[in-house]
Amino acid sequence: MHTDLVRYWISAAALLVSPIAPHFAEHIWRGILHHPTTIQRALWPTPSRPVDAPTIDAGVYMRGLVKTVRDAELTLLKKIGKTKGGGAPPFDPKKPRAVRVYVATRFPERQDACVQAVQAA
Repeated sequence: MHTDLVRYWISAAALLVSPIAPHFAEHIWRGILHHPTTIQRALWPTPSRPVDAPTIDAGVYMRGLVKTVRDAELTLLKKIGKTKGGGAPPFDPKKPRAVRVYVATRFPERQDACVQAVQAA
């Protein structure tokens, strides 16, 4: 990790927690980060660039997808628990698992043609 990035995140976290835990934030600010003034005089952190809405939307989608996969796995484990000796389970819950997610950067040609037809109308 880059030292400046770590220091930035620690100082931002200290500023954000200062209204809730001022003594702890002051300890981080002056004791660990070695700022010369108190955290009470520091300015609230400002974003370096505007929020990227597509990235936020992608994160929301991925969190939903992860929840769906975990819920499906839990449902499958419950079904395995209810069946008594009914064959081999479809997967071993003790082994590592992986999911591959493929992301398309554009629509297939047939869908593009439909979108263009709707836009033209």
